[in-house]
Amino acid sequence: MKNQPQQIHSKSYIVRDLEKAFHTVQLALESLSESAYQEKNGDRWSPAEQVEHLILSTIPIAGALGKDRDWFDQFAAPDHPKKGYAELEVYYKEVLLGGIKAPARFTPREHQTYDKIQQLDSWKRLKVGVNRKMDAWSEKLLDQCTLPHPALGTLTMRQMLLFTIIHTYHHLPWIKRETRKSA
Repeated sequence: MKNQPQQIHSKSYIVRDLEKAFHTVQLALESLSESAYQEKNGDRWSPAEQVEHLILSTIPIAGALGKDRDWFDQFAAPDHPKKGYAELEVYYKEVLLGGIKAPARFTPREHQTYDKIQQLDSWKRLKVGVNRKMDAWSEKLLDQCTLPHPALGTLTMRQMLLFTIIHTYHHLPWIKRETRKSA
């Protein structure tokens, strides 16, 4: 996908590309009619459910960014300390091919109609919160603090933020409905 960054090294790149990913999703959501927003694509989630999943899966990362640094001591060393953006993206795709699904806590409720304006507001607030909390993080801390990921194992905070970009772009075609089959 053209929107995806090829390489991200520093905190400033992460902040910039998180902003870009969040904004790209926001524009895609705003462009959809209400019916298109709610419409499922076969057994795939609707755009509303896609963004709900992104919100549910990004909230814990935003929360972790606000934690005291000693809170992270409860987690193990990273499983893949040297993986950068490209390596994480390949690894994530391999894990998906293995059939892994999102845990229930990150899955939209079935038969739920989502309010587009409310979800857009949540998405925008999440973006602001992540960016604001990133200010307190140094390059060193991004690599020292770790978090467990349900599919990828323990990641550094830098890797978790890189994954957030990867994950957002992974869901973007379904939000934009680019993958929808013509009837």
